[in-house]
Amino acid sequence: MKQIYSTCFAFDRFCDRILSICELSQPASRQLAHDIGYLNNVLQDLGISLSENLQQLATLLKLLNDQCHSGTSTQRR
Repeated sequence: MKQIYSTCFAFDRFCDRILSICELSQPASRQLAHDIGYLNNVLQDLGISLSENLQQLATLLKLLNDQCHSGTSTQRR
């Protein structure tokens, strides 16, 4: 039970740190999304699920990156 509490606490702290970032460039946003995805893969191999908050953050970052990418490609046409 202590390990589960520690893991949840670590996820919450990680989310808090991410949410405390005031500005994030597109490359940094893309890297953060990849880092969360990598963390998810490692945790899955260990039989641990990524917290809902981190999953939502990764989804939001991916959506923002997809929007920026499609907006950039549209502007180049």
